[in-house]
Amino acid sequence: MDRVIEKKQGISRAFTMKAIPYWLGAFVLLFVVYLLAKGNQKTLRADAKSITLSEVKKGEFKDYIRINAQVQPMVTIQLSPMEGGVVEQILIEEGTAVKKGDPIVRLRNDNLDLQYYILPEIPPALQDLGRRTCKAFGVDRRFVHLEFFRLTEDRPGLANKGDYVGLEVNMRPPGGYTPDMMNFAH
Repeated sequence: MDRVIEKKQGISRAFTMKAIPYWLGAFVLLFVVYLLAKGNQKTLRADAKSITLSEVKKGEFKDYIRINAQVQPMVTIQLSPMEGGVVEQILIEEGTAVKKGDPIVRLRNDNLDLQYYILPEIPPALQDLGRRTCKAFGVDRRFVHLEFFRLTEDRPGLANKGDYVGLEVNMRPPGGYTPDMMNFAH
């Protein structure tokens, strides 16, 4: 025999198992509405004296931030002059970009007449010049030394910058301690 089940009335009807999905849906809907209404707005309180108002213009934006730091170069290059001396003139300022061959300082050395150096490897053009000089003097079996210098600037009537100019040809070994220095250095 069937019996009639009465429907719940009033507040008790809202808390049945069938009502749980409706309650969850309502809660989710309220939460979404809350998030949309809230937004991402934040409030910043500032003193009115510290705010500056001015006309908005299109142009370059310069923003300066004062910091304490130590600046270090990305690349450090050690320069060693071929000849020492006293700095007579500084030709460029510190921090200026340079490229290979740019003069940086002008040195003065009053003792250059008292010094000389011998190249560890002889450039091909100088080798050719030495061989042609020996051939011109008929040297084929002797100990000989040749002295050349290379011009650092144009000399009208003599040669151009970078050219080799003969100084002397000797049909003997170089004088003084030069052979000992050559043996020690090379």
